[in-house]
Amino acid sequence: MKTLTTIIFLLSYSFLSYSQPKTEFGINTEGSWFTPGPVDKYSESNRNGWGTGIGVYASRSIFWRLSADVGLAYRYKQMQQH
Repeated sequence: MKTLTTIIFLLSYSFLSYSQPKTEFGINTEGSWFTPGPVDKYSESNRNGWGTGIGVYASRSIFWRLSADVGLAYRYKQMQQH
């Protein structure tokens, strides 16, 4: 009986110890190419431009393939006006 209990404990410990953490923190970066929408004939025309961004996030696993994410990001878009 003692041997069986020890084997079950070791197997359950190995399954639980190698699992992924439920909460994940990280940093994300992005690069983009954006195209502004149409402008009317009375305003200046806008050209396409580059955008960059950086942020932080936290992700929490809720159930199997379901997770919740929250984050904060900063984006910079370079719009050339002509």
